[in-house]
Amino acid sequence: MKKKFVMNRDRIFSIGMALVSILIMGLTTQIRPTFGSISGSDPGSKAFPFGIAILLLLSSIGKFITCSKPDEKPFVEGKEGWFKILSVLILLLVYTVLMKYIGFIICSFAGTALLLWIMRGRQKISAVTYIVYPAVLTAVLYILFNNILQVIMPVGQIWKAIL
Repeated sequence: MKKKFVMNRDRIFSIGMALVSILIMGLTTQIRPTFGSISGSDPGSKAFPFGIAILLLLSSIGKFITCSKPDEKPFVEGKEGWFKILSVLILLLVYTVLMKYIGFIICSFAGTALLLWIMRGRQKISAVTYIVYPAVLTAVLYILFNNILQVIMPVGQIWKAIL
């Protein structure tokens, strides 16, 4: 018996991820070698993102082939679901813009707390959670990027002017 083809969320997501992986593969061709003048070529700066893009493409093809169940419920449930999506998009836009002015630590703390509030739905979350979770997440990300990966995190123009 032949299976009926079903276009569901997983397949739509797989198509999107396949397109992103193809875009990444194309963009990796524009990466200039860091140490190309020394040895003639530097595969490291292109190889890693290209390899990740290939893995992403293969996994999205695999997911597309293996998911055949129809969606049990709609992706967005009513006006409340669309409001959450719009709110998160606006929050991410404001977070990105304010990062330059008030810095990573305050932006990430406030952004995480607001994201918790938006995504909570009808679930009650204690005030302690609104403080502890954003603080821990911000601290872990700051230590990871600033100290371990040595990425300079934005301090914010306001703090540069004050300090």
